[in-house]
Amino acid sequence: MIPVAIVDDGEADRYLVKRRLARSGKFEELIEFSSGDRFLDEFSNGVASVYTGNLPLLILMDINMPGRDGFQTIEELSLLVRESGRPDNTLILMYTSSLNIRDQERAKELSIIKGYLAKPMRNDSVERMEQIYRACCAA
Repeated sequence: MIPVAIVDDGEADRYLVKRRLARSGKFEELIEFSSGDRFLDEFSNGVASVYTGNLPLLILMDINMPGRDGFQTIEELSLLVRESGRPDNTLILMYTSSLNIRDQERAKELSIIKGYLAKPMRNDSVERMEQIYRACCAA
């Protein structure tokens, strides 16, 4: 089972992802964060929900959120990992309704981001998530 978290201020988006992933039977129960700050608080405080043992945590990151946006959250996460000396045990996919070409280009430029999924979550998105996760974990 693939451990997965979503960082998205949209409650309906989180609910839809939760239902789609549960139906697939290949993902653990979704860990939900309504903001980048909440995710980073738990990550930096070592809360167990963001640590998954040997398996990398698959993170679906929204771009447009109040406060810290998805890119700012990813930059802070990278800094926290470097400063802590812990191995980076995350795999990030952007999950967004943004059609802005600059967002897509920026996501491609950051090696920590392994893919870009458009909202809303569809069955083929779930399959793509699994394929990306398996490919990254096999490497």
